[in-house]
Amino acid sequence: ANLADDVTLKILYCGICHSDLHTTRNEWGNTIYPIVPG
Repeated sequence: ANLADDVTLKILYCGICHSDLHTTRNEWGNTIYPIVPG
């Protein structure tokens, strides 16, 4: 339930940088988990 000052957003689309995929998959061998790419 939303509070008085809250808003609800409907996400229609999102994107991810291909470099972020490499990082999260540790394809470059230098990722330390947990990770927040971007």
